[in-house]
Amino acid sequence: MCIYSELPKDKPVKYAPKELLHTFVRNYKEGNEPEWQSFTTVTGIAYIYPALHYYNDHVYASTEPRLLPWYVAAATIKINIVIAIDLADAMKPYLYTAKRLAEIIVNSTKRNDKIAVFGFTDRSIQEPPSCFFDDLMPAQPSNKYVLRYHINELRRIPNANTSYRMAIQKASIYLRSETRIKNSS
Repeated sequence: MCIYSELPKDKPVKYAPKELLHTFVRNYKEGNEPEWQSFTTVTGIAYIYPALHYYNDHVYASTEPRLLPWYVAAATIKINIVIAIDLADAMKPYLYTAKRLAEIIVNSTKRNDKIAVFGFTDRSIQEPPSCFFDDLMPAQPSNKYVLRYHINELRRIPNANTSYRMAIQKASIYLRSETRIKNSS
């Protein structure tokens, strides 16, 4: 087996040597550690064995490190999101679309993101029931469910007007709470 520390000029390595792949298979079948093995050529071709684990002919887990939760969490930028939905009378033709877009954003959040959703007019702020009060919620599945339910329950408020000032003040409270939490840790 030939493993180079740099690409040989006379023999460009495009694929892992067959001996290496046979070693991967043998190690796996014999139950030798590690549970999965990887090799990357200097040209960027990566080999992972086994690439998938099977159970009753169905894939149930990938050993591809870029798909594992610890890698995704480490490689993903953490985002703080505040969604303010205008519930004033003027939103009547647009409210359905605004709510669907808010759901799309909630569904697209990752576990390490934090999010808040509220409806607003010049008279009120409508927030979901939450133990987080004025703090952003971690985008965990149960919290995302609560937010989606809240979005669907938001209704236009007859004779209400838009107050961006109220919305921006509330959004600022959510975002400041994240700064307060970071500074106290």
